[in-house]
Amino acid sequence: MPIPPGKKQVEDLVIGGTYGYANPEYVYTCVLTEKSDVYGFGMILLELLTGEIAYDNKHGKNRELLNNCVEDYVDNDQFNELVDPRILEGGTVQEQQFQTVIALALGCTD
Repeated sequence: MPIPPGKKQVEDLVIGGTYGYANPEYVYTCVLTEKSDVYGFGMILLELLTGEIAYDNKHGKNRELLNNCVEDYVDNDQFNELVDPRILEGGTVQEQQFQTVIALALGCTD
């Protein structure tokens, strides 16, 4: 549902969808804002960079969402362990560029 011109949010109950892409704020309030799409975009970026799925309950409590797992690696300065090895097959990835994209993705999911 698009947000009408002049409005900043809309209350709506989304039916269906894939868990992990929904903005946690929306999950609790059922209020869609521009943040909802930004969050989903950030999760897609993280999936592309890591080769992991957005939600996986096999990682234990507080690590089900990919962004939480990525934050752990970032906090420990382990950027190189995050990148999907298939990305590296085509050549070198500049660490600074990778860190910038991870920061963008985490900013979207914050």
